[in-house]
Amino acid sequence: MNILLNDKKLNFTLENEKNLGEIIKGVETWLHNSDLIITSVKISERELLSEITDAWKNTPIDDIKELSLTVKPMSEVQRTSLENIVHFLTMLKEALLNRDSVLLKELSHGYPFMIESLTLLIKRVKSGSLKNQSILFINRFPRINEQVVSSWAPEEKEQAYTLIDALLKKLMEIIDEMRNPFKTIQKLTENIKTSIQDISEVSILLQTGKDREAMNTLVVFSDTLQDFLRVFLLLKNSNNIDIKGLTISDMSFEEYYNELNSVLKELIDAFHINDSVLIGDLLEYEIAPRLEGLIQFIKRLKVSEG
Repeated sequence: MNILLNDKKLNFTLENEKNLGEIIKGVETWLHNSDLIITSVKISERELLSEITDAWKNTPIDDIKELSLTVKPMSEVQRTSLENIVHFLTMLKEALLNRDSVLLKELSHGYPFMIESLTLLIKRVKSGSLKNQSILFINRFPRINEQVVSSWAPEEKEQAYTLIDALLKKLMEIIDEMRNPFKTIQKLTENIKTSIQDISEVSILLQTGKDREAMNTLVVFSDTLQDFLRVFLLLKNSNNIDIKGLTISDMSFEEYYNELNSVLKELIDAFHINDSVLIGDLLEYEIAPRLEGLIQFIKRLKVSEG
């Protein structure tokens, strides 16, 4: 049996595989650390992924002359999924605003599949705000059809518009990140510079009883750092930059990340015991210098990216 991967013969050695399901599982394991996923499985012109797995998984190897597989980068598949969801939500908003019953009826058939795609997506895309907004939307509107919409009170319609707008905004932000990760990382670097200034005030805010302001500052800082790390990994996996030999404060990115995580855990512990002095010391002497090192690292990335 020949196995083609993106139209090229794959040198995949069969071991104990007896059927098609076991072969696909073996290929998925082989691809596990490559950031590639299978998007098409064909025998002749029969697309198997459009069928239920039980319909083909037990097909004996001896019955297959040639198996054609298509793989794509996970980031590309995620972006396509995001774009499809954005397109669907945009049409849904249009149908609701224009009271277009014909369009709404068409969309109601695809709505469960859109919800399923959104549910799968938020398991893969590590963005707190996207996850929260998606869960809120899914829980509030598990079904949308003409009958459901006609029963809405004015405030429910307004809530639907608001949730769709918020979700569209975040989805399009992430699509833009995927399209332009280097541009996004530069923007987030500017946000980190601002965070360095802001977190230097946290200790004073705590000592003067302004706990809420202090917590808000740290939440913004945490979100900025998470966004940065997410986009950096996207950029790193895109193969558009070469980080070989580049260090952050004389450490590899992995070492830097682990050390920063350790300091952040200390910061959380300091908050739990309400030690404002330790909080101030950690922010000023441990976290701020590490963020400065991160900024210098991005400046060097600009040269490597070219």
